[in-house]
Amino acid sequence: FGGFFDVLCPDSGQDSAAFAKALSRYRHVLIAGNAFDKGRFDAAAVESFEKAGGKVHRYPSPECPTKEKLRELLLKIQDETMPVAVKGDIQWGVNKTAKGWLAWFINNKGVVKFSNEPEEFRKERTAHVVATVKATGEKFEVDVPPGEFRLWETRAD
Repeated sequence: FGGFFDVLCPDSGQDSAAFAKALSRYRHVLIAGNAFDKGRFDAAAVESFEKAGGKVHRYPSPECPTKEKLRELLLKIQDETMPVAVKGDIQWGVNKTAKGWLAWFINNKGVVKFSNEPEEFRKERTAHVVATVKATGEKFEVDVPPGEFRLWETRAD
């Protein structure tokens, strides 16, 4: 899920107003783990975020006690927040451009590499991808062979 989140530290000692402003850019916040300094945890900024309509998730928690539940939660948040829906076994992400969105698709599966040997590309692991811009319905369909990538720039939404 590295393509759709940022890491913010609620216990870094930053100015509370600046942290609250940073949080306001998001719809969801995931507070992961319990290893942060609870004495420096900026609870006021997190509470302000929730009062403004943001959703705070915690892992581990009763809502999300296992890695599998965390994965399900992240897939739900991804589906809700990303401007593009993607079907296919592919690593992907999007970046906002002046014209719309730039989506990237990387297929790391099917690449076999051992020390002192050349890579082997298993063509049967080619990924078939169908991507759709949620706001417009614009579609992109492509096959991405192992070890390769494809880019797609969408129209403005």
